[in-house]
Amino acid sequence: MISILNRQLPKSKTLLFSAAVLGLVVITGWLLRYQVTMSTQYPAGVNAAYYLVQARAVLETGTLGLPDFPLLFYTHAALAGILSIFMPQETAIVAVVRWTDTLFPVLLAVPVFLFALSFPRTGKSKWTPVLAILIVGLIAVGNTSLLRMSSDFQKNAAALPLSLTFVFFLYQSLSHHRRRDYILAGIFFILTLLTHIGVAALTLTITTLIAVISFFTHPHRKRTLVILAGLFLTVCLVLTLVYFYDPTRIERLLEIVFDPSGLFGSSTLSQAPGSNQGLASFLSPNSNLFLGNLLGFIGIVIAIVHHKTMRPAERTLLWAASLTALFFASPLLGGQ
Repeated sequence: MISILNRQLPKSKTLLFSAAVLGLVVITGWLLRYQVTMSTQYPAGVNAAYYLVQARAVLETGTLGLPDFPLLFYTHAALAGILSIFMPQETAIVAVVRWTDTLFPVLLAVPVFLFALSFPRTGKSKWTPVLAILIVGLIAVGNTSLLRMSSDFQKNAAALPLSLTFVFFLYQSLSHHRRRDYILAGIFFILTLLTHIGVAALTLTITTLIAVISFFTHPHRKRTLVILAGLFLTVCLVLTLVYFYDPTRIERLLEIVFDPSGLFGSSTLSQAPGSNQGLASFLSPNSNLFLGNLLGFIGIVIAIVHHKTMRPAERTLLWAASLTALFFASPLLGGQ
């Protein structure tokens, strides 16, 4: 994919056409999710009612009904509160939960678009970025994993675009050191940490790896330390806020940080044969673990082969993303 992206930076007309392709990708993603989220009378899925309960609790009491990361539920409540001016509150809550589940996750295509335009390109093909955006974007919004998150895993799916957008602006910060990139990276970092514990853990992992790799490879170590200190302070403040809403999940996250051995309980390889989580599942081409390891190893190979031709920020990002993929797809880790 790097070879696809590594072409000429699009000019104004190509950029406009690329934006049109992005719009097509987003609309396609919305239509795909619409087929899932609107296919039943009420939001489908075992956990779907959970979002309705939380939004109603916020509207009626001002706080969550059950402990959790708060951002998505307060967003539901705010939008439902506006709609309830024109319709019954219950109808407004259901409508908002459905539509946020339809619209928000598909915005994953936007940071993909930004990444596709940001990598330097050589050569004469001005339409290569369009093809890259179309291919990568459709994979991003139309993959079965994202569609399976409909209804049951709204927090996960809504947090992914926030996380990837943060990573993009962090990459831009390392590349150009512009104030706006630092500010936008901080905003999306905070939004991610307020949305979902799993995506927050993913984001903290890749951020830590980017910081460590940058510290040992970037010539301006003081700048890296300042960024790292700012992110660490942000993490402490945001997670302290979340603790008042969901102390159990924050304590679980801290336990993993201070005692990583807890990650390796009930690992994939320790599952009994026939449990659909053992070695056979890990080796299956349809397994997310298999795909994660494949992408991680491909990323490392590309980083090694093209080490001299890649910019420092690109190498840092690719190494951090590849190691993060290998870590989260490791068969040694437990399912949670």
